[in-house]
Amino acid sequence: MKFIFTVTRVDRTGSIEVTEAEQPVLFAFIRQVATDTLAPFPKKIYLSSDVNAFVSYDSSFWSMFFPVRKNLTIGLGLVNSVNLSEFKAVLAHEFGHFSQRSMKLGSYVYNVNRILYNMLYDNTGYANMLQGWSSIHDVFALFTRLTILIARGIQAILSGMYGFLNKKYSGLSLQMEYHADAVAASVSGSESLVTALRRLELAGSGFQMSLQECDAMVAHKKRNANIYPLQSYCMSFLARENNLPMRDGLPYVTDQFLTEQNQRRVTIKDQWASHPPTEDRVKALRNYNVAAIENTKSAWAVFRDEENLQRTMTVSIYGNLADDKSITEEVPQFFQKKLEEDIDKKAIPKVYNRFYSNRVFSHFTNEELNALKPADLPWDEVYSKHFPDLFNRLSAIDQDIELLKQIAANPKAVRSFDFDGAKYNSEEATAIADKLSNEKGGLVNKIKEADANSIRLALYKVEKENGSSQNLRDAYARYFSHRDELLALGEFINEMMLPMQPIYAGQTMEQHQINVILDELRDLKEPLFKEKLRIWKERGILENIDDDTKSRIENYLTGKYVYFDGTSFMNTELLTLHEFANLLYNLSDRWVANELLKLIKG
Repeated sequence: MKFIFTVTRVDRTGSIEVTEAEQPVLFAFIRQVATDTLAPFPKKIYLSSDVNAFVSYDSSFWSMFFPVRKNLTIGLGLVNSVNLSEFKAVLAHEFGHFSQRSMKLGSYVYNVNRILYNMLYDNTGYANMLQGWSSIHDVFALFTRLTILIARGIQAILSGMYGFLNKKYSGLSLQMEYHADAVAASVSGSESLVTALRRLELAGSGFQMSLQECDAMVAHKKRNANIYPLQSYCMSFLARENNLPMRDGLPYVTDQFLTEQNQRRVTIKDQWASHPPTEDRVKALRNYNVAAIENTKSAWAVFRDEENLQRTMTVSIYGNLADDKSITEEVPQFFQKKLEEDIDKKAIPKVYNRFYSNRVFSHFTNEELNALKPADLPWDEVYSKHFPDLFNRLSAIDQDIELLKQIAANPKAVRSFDFDGAKYNSEEATAIADKLSNEKGGLVNKIKEADANSIRLALYKVEKENGSSQNLRDAYARYFSHRDELLALGEFINEMMLPMQPIYAGQTMEQHQINVILDELRDLKEPLFKEKLRIWKERGILENIDDDTKSRIENYLTGKYVYFDGTSFMNTELLTLHEFANLLYNLSDRWVANELLKLIKG
């Protein structure tokens, strides 16, 4: 019965409640959307930092029987990514759920799930009570064992009910999403929600890119005063990188781009999905074909004092770091300039038609490299604008093969799948995977041939200018050698850290087990790790990291860690080892990538 008295509250950490007095235009806008969708006005309105908008309420037993007013949370990362028509469409979708009688089912399903979970898993008190009874007398012990057997039988039945219930509710949830989209289209037009849905992934990527840049600058004692102009810059950068047009200051995700990016050929119906794929929603919205006049003003137009609001939310993102007096607050332009400089260092000239973008360059042995002869090949053929499509196809094939392997390994979980528009049984997954593997081999050969031609053309141009291409050939050989070293480094780090996992996971271990693991680390693995760290350090991988980290690395290289003093673990030493293992690989990976970049630009 304990679930009756439990209230599940939504975690609003980092959210800010706003009132109508503070944001009158926003409240008027939301009230109009609520009126248009025949939905009740939210109980409270919260603002969060991210790219999202959702309705929520605190759920309890009584919410199954009495109306509960929902709260609306609006992410400022979303506001920064849409125009007014799109903003209205997103809010109308959320309010569209209010008009669904089936929404009431959500509360029932949630509470039934909680009951089942309590009975199946959260029953330690009940088990302890039975254990206490059984210790009183043998007669009680007999009845306790009978009770446990009966309880296990009930739990087996309930476990099946749990899966059945959630699978059915997931199917209903899909239809509810389509219905909410239809409501949104009816008040804001089909295309406004289409453009918003398609931009959200790019907006989320831009926001994450901004967070990463801000996080990196904290190490240099710099804090951003306002993250949202940086998000806007990152979105425009991603649009340029992917050849997407800008409309009214926002990226426009085209049909052609999505077709090029999504070349998956194996699909399965996800019985547990609560949201349909975006493109399925887009297809339904365009079938509704509801036209509307688009308001292309920024969604910030309905917010009062938006800059102060953005700054306040940025402080919330930094949390306790915002109070650190040693961290200097900088204007957004400082962060944008720093990011532009970093991007410019890594940028590959446009003349290469994205030939080197978002992929791993083919590997060549010394024998293969020496066999490549300089050749005056047509630039447009070597760096064809159609080449990125080959790599997109290869990436899609890899994902399809992995999915087919999962289907073949558990045919009862997925009984059928679609391939190239035709339906197949799970037993045919292995045969389709073999077919795709053959196609993959052909694509890999084409890509390697294209990479070979790029080297041959580079050798020709250098030889024509300098009379010899040997230096460039040697530079390529060093790059491939360093790439081999990087691969070996990754394998070594995994080999070193894998036996340490029980220690990092806090598992209970005997002292002799701990000694065996740490003796091998100290005597065999750590000396080799330090040697590799010195080698890569001499190559310059530490040039762009902060002085404090450099100093800590020097102390580690000259010091001697014990990790365990016979009674307790030295947590600082264990964390430092883990940190430096990750740091070494990541910095080496970046250094090798930069080595290729220098070859390309050179």
